[in-house]
Amino acid sequence: MKKRAAQATRFFMQLFYELSPDDMAAAQSLFWRRRRPLLFWGFTIYGVLFFLFGLWQLFRGSLGSALVPLLFGVWATLFVPMMLPRAAKKNWKKSPFLHGATTLTTSNEGLETANPVWRSFMRWEVVGDILEGPTVWLVLVGPMNFHIIPARAFSSDAERIQFRNEAYPRGSAASGQTPIAAP
Repeated sequence: MKKRAAQATRFFMQLFYELSPDDMAAAQSLFWRRRRPLLFWGFTIYGVLFFLFGLWQLFRGSLGSALVPLLFGVWATLFVPMMLPRAAKKNWKKSPFLHGATTLTTSNEGLETANPVWRSFMRWEVVGDILEGPTVWLVLVGPMNFHIIPARAFSSDAERIQFRNEAYPRGSAASGQTPIAAP
């Protein structure tokens, strides 16, 4: 009953923004931390463990058996925090459809996104969840697919709250998933 009442209200909002490489990096980081935390932190945890094992071997006086764990430990520990944002920015540069002024329009039926190169429409039924981060919001439309909305696209806190209150019941609740709480 409550879900039907929320969908009966008219929901219209237009957001205007342009994605940056930093938005792409923040979106990748938010996605991996919130949706795939084991993979996100796995490299770092194993890197630290290998590094400690390498130090232990080094203190035992075995430079040969310490070299591989030390190198792997340093690589794995630095891989996620340094390489993930770098890869996201590189992908942004290679994706011309992410460049240019973008308009996101919401309605009772779904979300329409358009920029000079492409246009897309997603019904609310395909929206699985909405993740909120400090600089970007992600509208998840599949296990590994999401649409990026920079937080700066919202002109005010009231607009941000309206989007959250209207979009969560239409997307997450309608698809049977529990939305992740706001940060």
